Amino acid sequence: IVNWRHYLKFPEEARISIESKDLICRLLCDVENRLGSGGADQIK
Repeated sequence: IVNWRHYLKFPEEARISIESKDLICRLLCDVENRLGSGGADQIK
């Protein structure tokens, strides 16, 4: 997602779990903080 910091919003009416929101945000972040950037063991 281009410019995710500006455009990514979760509408209140969206039926998405807190865990799902967390996963999406951990994948859409700066590379040094991204889930899996330290290796596959972070994801398992």
